[in-house]
Amino acid sequence: MIMGANKRRILMERLYRRSVLRPEQVYGLINYSIKTKAISVIRLGDVMAKLLSKRDLSTLESVAPFLGIPYPPSPSLLSDLDRSVRLADVVGVTYFPRRARQLLKFMKKKKWSPKYLTDSFINDLMYDHGYLHALIRDHRVALVGRSAKAAAKKLKKQNLHIALTVDLNHYDHLREAFHVLKTNKDNWDIALVGASVPGRILCVALAKQLNKTSFEIGHMMDALAHPKQWKKHHDRAKFKKRWIQKLDRKLQY
Repeated sequence: MIMGANKRRILMERLYRRSVLRPEQVYGLINYSIKTKAISVIRLGDVMAKLLSKRDLSTLESVAPFLGIPYPPSPSLLSDLDRSVRLADVVGVTYFPRRARQLLKFMKKKKWSPKYLTDSFINDLMYDHGYLHALIRDHRVALVGRSAKAAAKKLKKQNLHIALTVDLNHYDHLREAFHVLKTNKDNWDIALVGASVPGRILCVALAKQLNKTSFEIGHMMDALAHPKQWKKHHDRAKFKKRWIQKLDRKLQY
């Protein structure tokens, strides 16, 4: 069970010895950046802590297809992640002590201090507070990820228009996804990216290379695609299991 937002924030501020932005503050930064200079908002949860620290990687073998990465993680992937996360503007960090220590060691080793810290569950918080839907309502949005088309279809029924949808299932398809977004950059203002590990790299690239604000929303793309199921269960594990089973069936053919 996930700890409450206020308790998580207190714990994270103790662990990282930094203030942690609340969802309304992140929403404000995102809105302001669309009018001025683009930012990237990414999250460093347990999986990202393992990849960045290069520890406990064996635990990722069974879920690598779901994460959109090769196993074992390739040197190019690890290098891209290392470089990209350190260029992100707002970084959501895990509150689990073991993974937090791995992130802190990575930060110390790289002499890196993110400009802003927030909760690694900032995607959940932005969804629950209605900020994701506000961004979609008020801006031209590109959705990126394996559930992007399904989310766009569901949002259309709510009279919310999506400017562009782009598939991104694996690290190997990252350049292709970036190219589509770059080619159509005049048609969208912000990218909401639910593409697991490759999504972190993409978000930073969009902000730095295209001056386009991006928010890595992770499993909230599934919530946008299946709002009734998400509201009923609010259980990311169920969606994760469903995707792993679907990907396993694809790999068998």
